[in-house]
Amino acid sequence: MAQHLLVAADRYDLDRLKLMCEDLLCKNLDVSTVASTLILAEERNCKQLKAACLRFMSSPEVFKAKPSTIIFEYARLQLFFFLSSPLSQAVTHASRLASIRSSPVRLVLSFNTPIQEQDHSASYFHMSSSVTTSVFQAEAETGSHQFKILGYSLTKGIGIRKWIYSDVFTIGGYKWAIKFYPDGDSTENKEFISFYVQLKSAATDVKAKYGFTVLQQNGVPSNIRHTSVTVFKSTSGTCFQSWGYPRFIKRSEFEASECLKDDAFTVECTITVVTKLQTTTPCSVTVPPSNLNQHLVRLLESENGADVTFVVKGESFKAHRCVLAARSSVFRAELFGCMREKWTDTITIHDIEAPVFRSMLCFIYSDSLPVFEGINSKDGDNDSENQQLRLAQHLLVAADRYDLDRLKLLCEDLLCKNLDVSTVASTLILAEERNCKQLKAACLRFMSSPVVFKAVAQTDGFNLLLKSFPSILKDI
Repeated sequence: MAQHLLVAADRYDLDRLKLMCEDLLCKNLDVSTVASTLILAEERNCKQLKAACLRFMSSPEVFKAKPSTIIFEYARLQLFFFLSSPLSQAVTHASRLASIRSSPVRLVLSFNTPIQEQDHSASYFHMSSSVTTSVFQAEAETGSHQFKILGYSLTKGIGIRKWIYSDVFTIGGYKWAIKFYPDGDSTENKEFISFYVQLKSAATDVKAKYGFTVLQQNGVPSNIRHTSVTVFKSTSGTCFQSWGYPRFIKRSEFEASECLKDDAFTVECTITVVTKLQTTTPCSVTVPPSNLNQHLVRLLESENGADVTFVVKGESFKAHRCVLAARSSVFRAELFGCMREKWTDTITIHDIEAPVFRSMLCFIYSDSLPVFEGINSKDGDNDSENQQLRLAQHLLVAADRYDLDRLKLLCEDLLCKNLDVSTVASTLILAEERNCKQLKAACLRFMSSPVVFKAVAQTDGFNLLLKSFPSILKDI
């Protein structure tokens, strides 16, 4: 079945399916199938599959197991396309010799000498050399945790060797936490800010690469960063080891930098955990990741086969009913149910802005958060950033309306990462209206600081929040 599917994939130019079939055939090679698989690899230009077959056949054990299966399978199928290689010459001579002899023969296969008839006491094959390969593979998992410090000036003076913990986070199957020393980790380092990462899981010999980076106010990494590789250990369930930078940056230099603004800054800890070390013998085909979303985006952009047009605020968007119905239960009901939209090729939408609908269509076809069009954002351009966040809020509303749960969560995540005093109230209103529990929790956590809450309470958005949801004060 896999061989026939490979042929069909090659015929219809389905490269990824072809490689998946190659990989499946590679992993199931045996003496009885390697010849036919090698023929297929040659016919369909499957270079990785061909290499795997030749590597499989180069083993002396394979030839000793059942040599006639491989040799005479070639002869039966008249495979003579290896004329330039030693193995092909051996196969060709063996096939010709077998065709002119009526009595049983025993053959000697040598990469350096022609095939000759031997007596019955000789072994089936003699090989001059063989090459084997193996691969050492290290697998790792990388993750990051952003630790935001609000009210930095209030942390100074808590004392040398006194630290502030971040929340515990999980990367690579292990729990970690950031330790922040505002006054340094020792008397010798009292003029410096210290950062450490601590392994919070009861484990030994966890090899990991870790680093700290202070982010700029727009979320872009700054030049204030350090990276190291070490082996973490915890000697018991309560004794955890920390590694980090006692002299991460001089306090005076940090306070003079642009990373500290409004008495707040964010540090990002990135950890790469080595999860697996293994030496294996390769017998597989490299299959690229799925690119189905790229093909669907090109289908949307080309408008080939489009069978429905949406008119949104004067702009027209062509799409495909089947794609929309497969992605959204709301579109499925509208386009294939009993609703009137089923019988028309043009549908007018009044309560969504054109850039929002365009972004939603892009997600439906690509399954990823789109780059918001119509926004010429630049680093430090607050107006553009605010416009982008407003568009994200409208996109969340559209996602909720059309039952696009993943898009809704992506918008929630984007809004969570960009909370500030001026937007948190309006974001909390949106979270309440659209039942976004994680977004609501993030807003409440952001406002839990007395300093932040005092600033938020002075905004117009907070007054609207109290009018819309007066009971929200209980949660705050």
